[in-house]
Amino acid sequence: MKRLTLDIAIFAMFVFEMLFRVLPKLWHEVFGVLLLFLVLRHLQLNSQWFKTFFRGRNTAPKILGIAVNHALIVVFAVVTITGLFLSRYLLSDIIPIELHRNLTVHRLHAALSYWLLILVGLHIGLNWQGMAAKILPPCLNGKIGQVLAAILALVGIYGSFALRLGDRLVMKHVIGGAALNWPLPLYATTIVGIMALYAVIARRIARFFKTKPHPPTTL
Repeated sequence: MKRLTLDIAIFAMFVFEMLFRVLPKLWHEVFGVLLLFLVLRHLQLNSQWFKTFFRGRNTAPKILGIAVNHALIVVFAVVTITGLFLSRYLLSDIIPIELHRNLTVHRLHAALSYWLLILVGLHIGLNWQGMAAKILPPCLNGKIGQVLAAILALVGIYGSFALRLGDRLVMKHVIGGAALNWPLPLYATTIVGIMALYAVIARRIARFFKTKPHPPTTL
C-alpha cells in the first residue's frame, strides 16, 4: 500500500507540475521540489530493478521497458536541473542571473517537460497490469475501463493538437495554444489524456509482443 500511495502521489504531483502555465510560479517550484523527493523515494523502493534488468531473457517488452525507464530517469534529471536554474523564488539568491535568463535553458526545460509527459504515459502503460488491480475497482478492470481509457486517449489526441505538442517537443517557440485558454479542470484532463494516449499505445505494443508466436528453437 505504501508504494501504491507513493505512485498516486507522484502522478498527482506530476499533473500539477504540468499545469505550470495556468498555476502560480511559486506553486510550480514547490511542487517540483516535492516531486523530486517523491521520485527519489520511488527509485529507492524499486532499486532492486536496477540489479535485475540484465538478468533473464531479453524479450522485446523487457527491452522497451528498460529503454523507457532509463529515458524517463535521464529526462526527469535534466528537467529538474534546468528547473532549478530557472527558479525565481526558492533559489533566486543562489542561481546566477546568466543561467536564469538563458534562453536555451528555458526552451530545454519546457520541451523536455512535454517529453516527460509522453514517457510517463509509456511507463504507466508498460506497468499497468500490475497497477490496475490495486488502483481500480473490479468494475473498471474490464470493458468499462477499456472504454474510459479509449475516451481519455481521444482527449489526448485532440489535446495534443490544441496544445501544439509536436512544436513544443522540438523546442519551437510556441506562443499560446487553444488548450491554454481552457478552464483548469479541462486543461488538467487534457494532460491526463495525453498520458493515457501513450499508456494505451504502450499496452498495445506489449500485448502485441506477448501474443506474437516465438519461432521454434532449432538444434
